[in-house]
Amino acid sequence: SAHDVATGEQRWRRPTDGGAGALAIGDGTLVAVDADGVVALSTDTGELRWSSGGGRPEVAPGIVGDLALIGDGTGGVVARALDRGQERWRVGVGGQLLAPVVAGPDVALVVTSRGIVALAVADGSQRWQAGPARDARLRVGAGGTAIPARTGSGVLLLDGLTGETLASARLSPGDPDRPAAAVVLTDDDAVVLAAGDEVTALR
Repeated sequence: SAHDVATGEQRWRRPTDGGAGALAIGDGTLVAVDADGVVALSTDTGELRWSSGGGRPEVAPGIVGDLALIGDGTGGVVARALDRGQERWRVGVGGQLLAPVVAGPDVALVVTSRGIVALAVADGSQRWQAGPARDARLRVGAGGTAIPARTGSGVLLLDGLTGETLASARLSPGDPDRPAAAVVLTDDDAVVLAAGDEVTALR
């Protein structure tokens, strides 16, 4: 459902098969995971723009520019045009997807069982691979020239062009039974993350 920000009044509501899962919003389009795949709706009216079957994706979609980037359920990523849903490219990432696709300015960042894989948004080609393999708590934040990543043992700051580690810090791993929290790089160059009931900021 969509609601007025100021009043909370409901603007529109639309049922989905099996309930709506993860959402991503960009360029006037809401992309939602449902039981059968993905649906794309107008953010203004809730009108269906397109849908794709093939089963429920294992991770949340990401949006960059005019593309929706979706885990295809088979260890790969498919890019679809936001306006009509045409497939632009599809690529395997060589491992299980563990976290939502995160989009940088011109790369899609995919957390897999073999680490972080950066894919070129234009054609899906691999730019670089970094980070620890088989780390179920690995999460990555959107970035440009610097990309923050949370691992099971700390934080990495990666070069957005090459994937090389610019800085690292060890932190308490936190509760392994709780979902790993997102990590954010702020405008004033602080890496901020949540761990349990604490928030940590690193310069």
